[in-house]
Amino acid sequence: TVAGSRAVVVASGTFLGPVEQQAAFVSRMGEMVDAVVVLVNMMCAAAESLEAWRANVQRLLALTGQTRLGLYECPTPYHRLLDPETLRWCAQTGRFFFHKDTSRRPAAISAKLAALADLDTPFRFY
Repeated sequence: TVAGSRAVVVASGTFLGPVEQQAAFVSRMGEMVDAVVVLVNMMCAAAESLEAWRANVQRLLALTGQTRLGLYECPTPYHRLLDPETLRWCAQTGRFFFHKDTSRRPAAISAKLAALADLDTPFRFY
């Protein structure tokens, strides 16, 4: 994608550590790039619930102003896949502009696309 006459630049902005530390890094990166990538598996530990993941993401959103974000289901150190309802919730926040899916399962991809189909947002699925 091209923004004006230049390529859109995105960078990873979440790594291990407390949400507050990740938010500070996301905010700094957001000053330099067009969007900051949230690594889905860095928002909570593998054993934590979807509710914990969502609470951490809500905290990240609250701490990062209007920084444009993307999602990446990074497969390491563990592979956390978002379910269709959670992906829809992310898109509806208005803060996430894309999702890089790594499920590699056509049925899962179709379900996620169906969950996003009726939204009027700039959210993109890759």
